[in-house]
Amino acid sequence: MRKALSAPRLLSADVEAASIKAAKAMVVPYAERLAAAAPEGAAPVTKPERRVLDALAYWAALGIAEPTREMIGAASGYSPGSGNFGNLLGSLMRKDMIAYPRPGAASLTELGATQASLPRSLDPPLQRVKSILSDPQARVLQAVANRGSTTREEIAAATGYSAGSGNFGNLLGALRTLTMIDYPGPGRVAIAGWLR
Repeated sequence: MRKALSAPRLLSADVEAASIKAAKAMVVPYAERLAAAAPEGAAPVTKPERRVLDALAYWAALGIAEPTREMIGAASGYSPGSGNFGNLLGSLMRKDMIAYPRPGAASLTELGATQASLPRSLDPPLQRVKSILSDPQARVLQAVANRGSTTREEIAAATGYSAGSGNFGNLLGALRTLTMIDYPGPGRVAIAGWLR
């Protein structure tokens, strides 16, 4: 029986640098990808599919090789529950460009990595997810992020809503469905770990 090697302990700055280096080694830079011919027999990739592949490359660069559907949707600008997004994932799976390593998550395959590109800058996840949110949702999410973990009342006051209103409850519910916030205890709201 083989003994698993233990990973060396790295400082947070070292982890970030190592993650970006590994992702750059895995993902073909944009200019090279455009200049290179697709592997023989590979199906062409549409622009929407490329956005999904690039989102997977983004998460890989941040050290998350198997992001959830919600994370991929947020980084690619698609609502993770939409039929269109599901169709894009299904198409990429059939083209052998992504794999489903576990339920609710996806990862790049070697072929998919040849078609993905790293973003020119690694915007913080919180900034990227706002592209799929309405203005009220983004405002509530930012208020939660500014506090880390707080009460519903504090978030409502900071965003101009009544803590007991249905509209405010719907905003929180939508953000929780997208796994962007969590409820760590009664009456408390916290930003999701993947957005910190």
